[in-house]
Amino acid sequence: AIAVPNFLHALQRAKQERAAIELAELARVIEANHAIEQRPLSDDWMPLTEAFDGLSKQVGPLSLTDPWEGPYLYRNRGDGYWLASFGSDGLPDVPAPEGLVSEPTQDLLLRDGEMVSWPGPPPGGR
Repeated sequence: AIAVPNFLHALQRAKQERAAIELAELARVIEANHAIEQRPLSDDWMPLTEAFDGLSKQVGPLSLTDPWEGPYLYRNRGDGYWLASFGSDGLPDVPAPEGLVSEPTQDLLLRDGEMVSWPGPPPGGR
């Protein structure tokens, strides 16, 4: 009876870790192509595919959807660009988490190429 919940928790944790790694990789692709400077400001979150035309051709094997099949999201309010996965529930956390997140429903956030919230140590040791 304990094995099933432990397996499900481990599966969700692996999805969180994959999403954090993919967010960091997507940021590198976007920055390498100077796409951030060409993107207008946006108060609302929008799918990466709407924010950057042709991004799917630039990211190669990277997915533009998170492990829960929600879109990776973009926002730029003039305070730097943000990328996000809204986690397993697909809903934004209010307030947005900072630092280590422990639940799969919590948002994973990246600002200007640096992880703001992550599952465990941030990817790349940042």
